[in-house]
Amino acid sequence: MRRMFPRYAVVLGLAVLLALPLVLAVGCGEQQVKVMTFMGPSSKSYETMKTVMDNLKKKYKDKVVFVDVDYDDPNNKSELEKYHVSMNPTVLVFNTKGEIKQTYMGAAREDMIDGAIASYLPQEDRPPSSGPAGSGPGVTTTPATPYPPTQGTVPMTIPGTTP
Repeated sequence: MRRMFPRYAVVLGLAVLLALPLVLAVGCGEQQVKVMTFMGPSSKSYETMKTVMDNLKKKYKDKVVFVDVDYDDPNNKSELEKYHVSMNPTVLVFNTKGEIKQTYMGAAREDMIDGAIASYLPQEDRPPSSGPAGSGPGVTTTPATPYPPTQGTVPMTIPGTTP
């Protein structure tokens, strides 16, 4: 009498194998800068952003962990919700402590993302040019307020202006 391997074990094994690359990429690199890109072909700027991210992946091949999440895939809904992603494309830059430090919503210039990545790398890993002004640590582009907004915060008035 031959014993059949339980079907649930096969399904579970496949699920683990399919999820493993994302888990490894998200879980590793805690001492490395990480860049998560949420984009899908439904975006008008998909090809442009794909080229931008491919260039950055080549430049920072062994220094930065890159994670790509397909914005259009319904199986990635939990990742979109976890990181409060509502725009295709969105790029998140994490520091070496795993904290989101910069968010780019919509098509972003390569030099801005490059500058953000470089600013969080250890000094010895930084390329000679670290990007344009306005792309350093703590800078968020579109929206101008922290994303997601912190509960209970009040927008600040810029000195010399009226609310």
